[in-house]
Amino acid sequence: MLVVGLAIEAVAILVTFGTYSAAQESGGTYVVVFGPMILGVFLVLGGLVQLARARQESRSGWRPDPTGRHDRRWWDGTRWSSDVSDGGAQGHDPVPGTEDAASPPQLHPQVADESAGRIA
Repeated sequence: MLVVGLAIEAVAILVTFGTYSAAQESGGTYVVVFGPMILGVFLVLGGLVQLARARQESRSGWRPDPTGRHDRRWWDGTRWSSDVSDGGAQGHDPVPGTEDAASPPQLHPQVADESAGRIA
């Protein structure tokens, strides 16, 4: 979306400036392509929002457990780990569908501090 928006914006600007230069030389009129310019701006902004969301999602940290079995689960930036937290008590519970899923969940009395990061 970002690349398409930039391409549309570039073409619109080139057409506008090209016709303006020709109009300056010959004394004629020129074309301002507002529609594509506005569309290009919206596409660029949409692409930037998508990039920001993707960047936020790729950061590691405690997130709501996608399985619904615990309050929080550690996201390492690329995948969910077996580290979980319930009411501040940290434990381990393998993500369903992984090779570790056969082992039972284990809770430890350690406190998972969301602001400080992961407790090993």
